[in-house]
Amino acid sequence: MNEKKVVVSSGVTLVSMFDEVCISHSSEIAFSNFNVSLSFSALQKKSEAFASYLINHPELNKGDRIAIMMPNLLQYPVALFGVLKAGMVATNINPLYTKRELVHQLQDSRARAIVVIEFATKLVFDIIKETNLQQVIVTQVGDLFPFPKSLLFNLLSKHFTALGSVLHKNYTHFNKALAQGESLPYQPATINDSDIALLQYTGGTTGLAKGAILTHSNLMANLNQMASCFAYLQESSRRETIVTALPLYHIFSLTVNCLLFIKLGHKNLLISDPRKIKHLIRILKRNRFTVMTGVNTLFQALLGQRRFVEIDFSALHTVIGGGMAVHPDIATAWYERTGTIILQGYGLTETSPVVCVNPPDVKEFNGSVGLPLPETEVSIRDQQGKELAIGEHGELYLRGPQVMRAYWNQPAETHQVIDQQKWLRTGDIAYIGAGGYLYLVERIKNLIIVSGFNVYPSEIERVLCEHSNITEAACIGIDDRHSGQSVKAFVVEKKRGQLSESELIDYCKEKLTAYKVPSQIEFLQRLPKSSTGKILHRKLDKP
Repeated sequence: MNEKKVVVSSGVTLVSMFDEVCISHSSEIAFSNFNVSLSFSALQKKSEAFASYLINHPELNKGDRIAIMMPNLLQYPVALFGVLKAGMVATNINPLYTKRELVHQLQDSRARAIVVIEFATKLVFDIIKETNLQQVIVTQVGDLFPFPKSLLFNLLSKHFTALGSVLHKNYTHFNKALAQGESLPYQPATINDSDIALLQYTGGTTGLAKGAILTHSNLMANLNQMASCFAYLQESSRRETIVTALPLYHIFSLTVNCLLFIKLGHKNLLISDPRKIKHLIRILKRNRFTVMTGVNTLFQALLGQRRFVEIDFSALHTVIGGGMAVHPDIATAWYERTGTIILQGYGLTETSPVVCVNPPDVKEFNGSVGLPLPETEVSIRDQQGKELAIGEHGELYLRGPQVMRAYWNQPAETHQVIDQQKWLRTGDIAYIGAGGYLYLVERIKNLIIVSGFNVYPSEIERVLCEHSNITEAACIGIDDRHSGQSVKAFVVEKKRGQLSESELIDYCKEKLTAYKVPSQIEFLQRLPKSSTGKILHRKLDKP
């Protein structure tokens, strides 16, 4: 347990924190997107207008779930804090969801309204009769841009649809909702720190996604925990800009980028589509930024660009990696080219999300996910729940004020992961090393057992990626009548057609014990990934 003590929760809600910051930093920039900026005072005004619209809507009440389905746009924080100010619950939805995924989350959460980006509008109306939606609020990319830039961006949209007004009587446009809200009386909702702020759905790695109930207290605790670890960001003389390329609908970016940097009164530089890596390079070249978050695939993609060297990294002092393991070779290359160490961290949707992070004064990338945050306890246990010694591998348990209340409407699932002493079972294999640093080994569900031996896919993937012609790799277990399971690897080549399966297997034999060597290797053009770049092992073909 980290012995450093901080006040992680004191009855403060996200809304009261937000209002205080918007007043004290009123003229400073809160968010910027496509060279358009939104000050804290403007953000507060617009979020109040949206809250007023929701509060005065005849079909909506305090505690209702409101879905937000959009990429990183200025409208996102306006919608989010409008929902929270109305005393309602935000549930984030990936705008690239399939019909099946969207229907499940809307049905499970029983969302009463949705704020949706225009390119996903048709999908929403296709399934609306299967949901509890009473209001569809459609936004376009340029809605909060000044004229004529707003007109230009919206006209250039390839996906705009006006079908909403025909197909659903409760369709409205985001700007119209803001205008209506400004003309209506605003009576702030009474909000307590025990109220639910977010119904944040997990990735659903095995079956349907579950909604983690995160209260205002959970999220404020995590913000205070992180702020204490990065105390220098709270100095009054500092003006920080964080690059927000990871999607805000993901809990990592939502908490670490959006909420934390609002709390600190700093600026978010929103990247609407980080998959357009060359465009991202151009944005980074034009802006001075001091902090950045990312996942391994984002760092790798940036390093692979020829014009990466043209970016000015002189102001960058803090880089945080999460969501998936950062490969040591990527961390080394990043440091050599930028002069900044990637501070790897660890978290879960169920923990608001941050559990551990490397302190900012580490001297080099160490492969660990850092130290537990203040007032966060960690424990490594065997299959019988017995606590293991330092250095021993076992399942990671944790406890702290950032741990979710429960899974939404799933008491049995909740009971499986949270015990009576409030310990959360993470499903991750880990160990505690020297100095109390935590090291992740593998997801329990990804573990491959070959002839009784534990095989960690991440180890084999690292070895494969060390090959000069392999850019990415993923491994799964497949049935084997002799050994129970064997390893199958999926790889992406830098130069296609340069390697054969047998050559790569021979390479692995030189690096790995025999039972760890893949029995099969399949070459792919790309690996299936989530919206944040995490490799989706469950989508890899199994024979």
